[in-house]
Amino acid sequence: MNIKQTKRIEEAIQVAKQLHEGHKRASGEYFYEHTIRVYDKLKKLGVKDEDTLIAAILHQALEIGPAVEAEIAKKFGPDVLKMIQNYKKLSDIKIEQDSPKKYNEKYVLQTYINTADDIRTLVIRLADKIDNLETSFALSKEKRLDNAHKALYFYAPLARIIGMGKLAVQLENNAFKIMFPGDYRHLERVFNKRLPKIDKTTYDLEKLIRSLLEEHNINAKIYCRTKHLYGIFRKANYWRSMGRNPGRNYENMHDLVGMRIVVNNEEECYFVENTLNQLLEAVEDQRKDYIRKPKQSGYKSIHNVYKVTK
Repeated sequence: MNIKQTKRIEEAIQVAKQLHEGHKRASGEYFYEHTIRVYDKLKKLGVKDEDTLIAAILHQALEIGPAVEAEIAKKFGPDVLKMIQNYKKLSDIKIEQDSPKKYNEKYVLQTYINTADDIRTLVIRLADKIDNLETSFALSKEKRLDNAHKALYFYAPLARIIGMGKLAVQLENNAFKIMFPGDYRHLERVFNKRLPKIDKTTYDLEKLIRSLLEEHNINAKIYCRTKHLYGIFRKANYWRSMGRNPGRNYENMHDLVGMRIVVNNEEECYFVENTLNQLLEAVEDQRKDYIRKPKQSGYKSIHNVYKVTK
């Protein structure tokens, strides 16, 4: 950030400290510490829009009262004030924990999005919910579970709808930790033990594939991701519902790592698949050809599962 931006953010932090002076959360920490953590989360996410970062620092300002609106508008501009006002509207919406199905109904999510009016306000709201989950140890068990359910069945799907998959992962993992602590700890231990080997195998495979494609003048973009803990847990439960055994330590599950290879055309896509088929053993009945049968959205791709380690 340049000096001007830094000064505005420093001023926002000072204003947050003044507005929330003496106000403490259930954990005993000062309220402004929470707002600064929300700001930090957005920075780590890669948010660079200064107005969004300032609004994150001041996102609870209107809880003090409407009198602060003029001060915020004067010091930080109407854009920041509008985001904070919309945030207040979102926080006033009561999400009832009737059922997971209700949370995923499109009209409920759309109403929430419409109320926000600006995607930046939603991003602040999601970061706020993540911090609330991470600091929920001071709440009653009932309240912790209530917050976790809402995160898992409302806020995480909302994050994916607006393209914030990284926030969705954090919401899901934190909710999983609260709702199923025993399963979370077991999976975390298993996964952490396997992660170094997974990382090395993925790195070596990506390097090999890139080299082979370059030999054929295919300039591919390769992205790798490791399935997050809740994603593994959810997939294991799906397996069990289908009568399949994921294994006590999830050793029977194959797709813990995903690799996306983006090429320029359909011909190159099939060439990449043929190359992978020569390198690796494909898992039976897992291939899906969305080039010959594209999705309704127009999405075209080939999905396959390969055995990489034994």
